[in-house]
Amino acid sequence: MIGSKGVFSILPGWFFLSITLLLSTEFISQNQEVLRGRCVSESTQNPLTDVTVFVSGIESYTAQTDSNGNYELLVSAGNYQIMLEHPGFKSQVRENVIVSAGKHSVQNFDMSEYKVNLDPVTVKPEKDKDVELSLWNIQQYAAVFYDPARVVNSHAGVVNSDDQANQLTVRGTSPNYIQWKMEGVEVVNPNHLENAGTLNDRPALNGGGVSMISAQLLETSGFRMAPFSPLSGNVLSGIFDLRFRAGNEKKMERTVQASFLGTDICLEGPFSKKSKASYLVNFRYSTIGLLSKLGVNFGDEKTNYKDLSFVINYPFRNNTVKLFGMIGNSETLFQGKDDSLKVKMQKELQDINYNSLTSISGLSITTPLSNTFFVKTVVAYSSKEVTRNSAPSSNLWKNEIEEADKYNQQKLSGVCFLSKRIANHSRMKAGSYVNYFMTRINSLVNDVQKVGGTINESLVQPFLSFESSILRKVEFQFGLHGFYQDRIKYFALQPRAMVKYLLTDEQELSFNYGESAQLQPANLYVADAQNGELKPTRSQSFSLTHLLKFRSNTFKTELYYQLYDQVPINVSQGFSAFNYFNEAIVFELVSKGKGVVYGLDFTYEKYFKGFYMIPSFSIYNSAYTLGSTNLYNARFNTGYNAVLTCGKEFRLKDGRRYISIDLRGISRNGYMESASNEPSMRYTYSEQIPSYFRMDLRVSYRKNREKSTVIWALDIQNVSNNQNVAYHYFDRFTQNTETRYQLGLIPVLSYKIYF
Repeated sequence: MIGSKGVFSILPGWFFLSITLLLSTEFISQNQEVLRGRCVSESTQNPLTDVTVFVSGIESYTAQTDSNGNYELLVSAGNYQIMLEHPGFKSQVRENVIVSAGKHSVQNFDMSEYKVNLDPVTVKPEKDKDVELSLWNIQQYAAVFYDPARVVNSHAGVVNSDDQANQLTVRGTSPNYIQWKMEGVEVVNPNHLENAGTLNDRPALNGGGVSMISAQLLETSGFRMAPFSPLSGNVLSGIFDLRFRAGNEKKMERTVQASFLGTDICLEGPFSKKSKASYLVNFRYSTIGLLSKLGVNFGDEKTNYKDLSFVINYPFRNNTVKLFGMIGNSETLFQGKDDSLKVKMQKELQDINYNSLTSISGLSITTPLSNTFFVKTVVAYSSKEVTRNSAPSSNLWKNEIEEADKYNQQKLSGVCFLSKRIANHSRMKAGSYVNYFMTRINSLVNDVQKVGGTINESLVQPFLSFESSILRKVEFQFGLHGFYQDRIKYFALQPRAMVKYLLTDEQELSFNYGESAQLQPANLYVADAQNGELKPTRSQSFSLTHLLKFRSNTFKTELYYQLYDQVPINVSQGFSAFNYFNEAIVFELVSKGKGVVYGLDFTYEKYFKGFYMIPSFSIYNSAYTLGSTNLYNARFNTGYNAVLTCGKEFRLKDGRRYISIDLRGISRNGYMESASNEPSMRYTYSEQIPSYFRMDLRVSYRKNREKSTVIWALDIQNVSNNQNVAYHYFDRFTQNTETRYQLGLIPVLSYKIYF
């Protein structure tokens, strides 16, 4: 992120250049645009014929899928709702499908069978994600900056850790309890600038200042919270499950997006007219970095990042083969002061060079073997290498220490599973994940190693899931998830269960239970010679959920209770890994700590003719023990979190221009922090940071031309310019406890064109 002063210093030139681009193409006429997609059975991946597709919005349309499960419609550009109906399958509704001029809108669906033979199907949208991540909400919500992680904290139970970054805490637990998946397998942290917003300027494990994942590449994805299904493992709080869409296999399309945060160029299209194989490529470069190279001054800290992502989709006979990958680099250069009269804080005594390189590549193959059976295999390799060097900025500060840190993480992940439909009543899934993790850490202070070591370990996670129903009112899923860590020969068999009672066609009550476990961060393993034997942290999660849907309204209320054990602790230091973020730990730990989380989440969703409103409220308590029965407030325990996300799209009289106004308000208590620097109290969180409030605003303008669509948007984070406290720290230069504040008002102007 950059300060508002830096933004306004470049606003005039950037603004008038973009206005020129906007006016350079005249609107000629309004054409019909292509809305198409494919419907398949979720349990077999076979195409579904004669699915009725209802499209409603500024106009209404109807279509049916062909023998290959495909449908295609010519519609006017605008915002639509799509509803699918097919005998024996649950109806699906997808809101806010944007059809833009000059670009095919491809909407694919996996439809779920009813577990029993039913009367004619009623309209009952099926949602298997706690938070759905779609192109619509990623580009529509205020001040999310096209970042999937920033979308999630608009929903109940999820809190952003710092305005500068996208790290998330779920229900008061550590951000390290989150897992990132791509196409269903675990990968390294896919974010740039992992040190953004951190107290010690070291990499966070599950977030960063800017997401590497461009929204242009995503198919509808999701974020899930505990309890998890039998298919998920090595996670305790939440899973980002990201899916990549295939490129347009019928024609070439281009998307260009420029904002103060980054410039994207996206190309997609078929490899040839005779093949259904397609490519999708996105390149992004930091606008701040580009302007810095052109001479624009952003102060003492220079930030730069760039990334390249691709998806190749190759239908081969009955197989769907998808090759995906991304590589990205980010760096931050901070130049300290060489004049003692200009120094105001400890950091200004140092020159700091932070650099990160991340790469992810994978292959997914889906093979339907019969009308009731398919096999899916996914393999991915990912790596992250971070270096940080710090040295005195001047001979005036010879007593300042020199630091050299290196962090290298590699993950090789694979899964193979089969899905078998048993008659029309039941389905079984069985398979296994196989993971290999390697992490190498080396931290030097004045050329003396402070922390160092290499951790190699394999993790095998077999799973079995069975789902069916009793009569037509009760649906259930039972399963087992295995967890075997080879390095310490740890094995656990984790039961999972879900029972759903359909009270009426509009409402349901469900109970979920699941045990789960997660390996410790490598930073804790290498902190002491004895820590290599630390056990995985375990959790037991219970939830009771009531869901009510009628017309365009959805009410969701969830009660939950979660127990954690085998948490690494050190009693003399007052340390529990339940609170661990990215601190440098250099002492022995034992797996004897516990934690507990309980609370209530409430979410209401309303979508109606271009208007949406999503108020959510969470009240919870998160606490931990240090080997005794005494409970302490957890570091990320805010007690409550309230968010209101809403917006309205206005269609102007000519029918081709739209103006949208979107708002997001966030209110919560502050995090907990230590009140002392004493070793025995350093990791005890007894003081609460003052309450946090932020209001974000987004105003966008969309114009459909003859063969292109242009979108202008202004996002303003913290539009009310609230001064929220981030944390307090002891500054060695001032010899006082200082306050670091969250970001103030940050305006970000963006321009996008599809053609």
